[in-house]
Amino acid sequence: MKILVADDDFVSRTLVTRLLEKMGYEVEGYSNGAQALKRMLGENAPEMAILDWIMPEMDGPDVIRTLRREIENYPYLILLTNRNETSDKVEGLESGANDYLVKPVNPGELKARVHVGIRFLELQKKLDKNSKALLELERQQKAASLTQMAGGIAHHLNNKLQAVIGGLDLVLMGLTELDGPDRDEIQLLKQTHAAAEEAAEIGRKMLTYLSQNRGLPEVVNLGTVCRTVIAELVHDYPALQQASLLASNATYQILANPAEIHEVVLQILKNALEANPLHAPRISIEHVDALSCLKIPSNIPQVSSCGDLPENRHYIKLIVQDKGAGIASDRIRQIFDPFVTTKFTGRGMGLPVCLGIVKKLGGGIIVSCPKEGGTQVNLCLPEHQAEEKR
Repeated sequence: MKILVADDDFVSRTLVTRLLEKMGYEVEGYSNGAQALKRMLGENAPEMAILDWIMPEMDGPDVIRTLRREIENYPYLILLTNRNETSDKVEGLESGANDYLVKPVNPGELKARVHVGIRFLELQKKLDKNSKALLELERQQKAASLTQMAGGIAHHLNNKLQAVIGGLDLVLMGLTELDGPDRDEIQLLKQTHAAAEEAAEIGRKMLTYLSQNRGLPEVVNLGTVCRTVIAELVHDYPALQQASLLASNATYQILANPAEIHEVVLQILKNALEANPLHAPRISIEHVDALSCLKIPSNIPQVSSCGDLPENRHYIKLIVQDKGAGIASDRIRQIFDPFVTTKFTGRGMGLPVCLGIVKKLGGGIIVSCPKEGGTQVNLCLPEHQAEEKR
């Protein structure tokens, strides 16, 4: 543990420093209050400080008061002084000091008071950790409630829309037989029918995003899915003719609903091609562990849904990097939110739907903007291994 000692008296500062070093602590010494304050406000500051009451530039109580104002997680502060009156102790403690130590320092008393400080700091850390855990639990419970409510609403609306669509189908069939297909009312009904179909599709996508659509899983080769999607898209995006799937001859098996995983790969590749239709994205696939799924440099803009991947599993990682302009750093953390889009009006459910499918499969997605440009999507899915079949 690192302890700061600030005292303008060289002999006193040296004595306290030597005593603390003999106890096994790392000590930083300063001769005035301004230096001590600057250090305590800096990076990797000591968690405990022993401050002389009277020092040049800034005395101990002023340093303490400033630290209490500026630092959220308080360090443990001991005031060191020759003043031994009760009124002096009260004044020192009211300035914000945790404890009070009188010169000349007694080694046994110094050791005991430092141990009290360490116990205080340990307790403070436990309380902070428990507080954060409680806040996270509350957030998760609220999110689960909202998910359940949104899923119920989407399911209910989808059922009602199916009734509307069925009714419109019957009306259209009857009117077409009586008056022919060109009547204005029929065209209006057809537009209404199309709008209802689009609304129902949004409901289905919301259920998928909320992981409430259920499909039968099968053993699927992710490499085969990628090649199939590339073949489907090459007509609309000729640049894909230059694309190649960088992969070994290994089998990349996952357990998933074939239609859903096809939709995930399709959305990721379409996003990459829309970012730059003239240049094929870089596509690769590999076997990785959980840590490699998360291996993205922390100094580049990114958003991840991989925080809770079990470390004892093996994964298949699909990497798609486009050659577009990238995503603004203030928008990248929103791209998994429903109806948030960096493209034109009417979009915004592609990646949220992908995320719903991937999370249901126990995987995750990381989207980042590498320094060389473009956007990179890392899709990680649990590998289906032979022993899992038994």
